[in-house]
Amino acid sequence: MDFCKLLDLGFSGAKFTWANCRDISDLIQQRLDRVSVNLEWKLCYPKATVSHLAHINLDHCPIFLSLDPNLG
Repeated sequence: MDFCKLLDLGFSGAKFTWANCRDISDLIQQRLDRVSVNLEWKLCYPKATVSHLAHINLDHCPIFLSLDPNLG
């Protein structure tokens, strides 16, 4: 990401986007899914936000990119 000069937009919502769906003793959770942008994109969409949505019957939670949360 440094080489390509990409920025992680961060997120709101659940801390992890993936789980291996095992019992608590073998559970692994990670933040695998991200939104990365370059500086030019960020300047075009300065109000952009990322939300981790609830996952139901999935091992990944969906992520939602809103370019302007005040428009909708």
